[in-house]
Amino acid sequence: MADLQQKLDGSLSKLQDGFETNKKKLEISKETRGLKKQVNDLSRQKAAKLTELGKAAYYLVRKGVINEGDLSELAGELQKLDLEIFSTEKKIWEVSSEIDKHLNTCSNCGTKVQADSKFCSGCGSEIQNTATEATIECHNCHSQTAAGSNFCGCCGIKRGE
Repeated sequence: MADLQQKLDGSLSKLQDGFETNKKKLEISKETRGLKKQVNDLSRQKAAKLTELGKAAYYLVRKGVINEGDLSELAGELQKLDLEIFSTEKKIWEVSSEIDKHLNTCSNCGTKVQADSKFCSGCGSEIQNTATEATIECHNCHSQTAAGSNFCGCCGIKRGE
């Protein structure tokens, strides 16, 4: 009788864990959908600014006079939109990876293991804990980019230019 009770308790526990995991996935999915909508709205704003910039440049070229101040202001607004889009897409990635934040991946066999595991449950290899990657600020758009990268992930400018 005690064995039956233990099995029922274990099954109920697994069922509750599955329910909580699916509930968390649903919340993450909802948040991701909202962030993707925000990216789409920002992209539409960017397209409108690009159209405005193109019209202004075309008009100035047709007149034979280019006023860099007007173009620089529009380019600055576009850069702000690019940074906001990049930041929002980065947040989408962070929210989407929320569920895996307590997991590491075995470098030997690819099995997902708990972050505090010392050995892989799939192959027995020692798990190397990965440190957080260092970042630096882009001199052009001021977003954070990986320290070892050659180009900014937001604006595409080569580091050091």
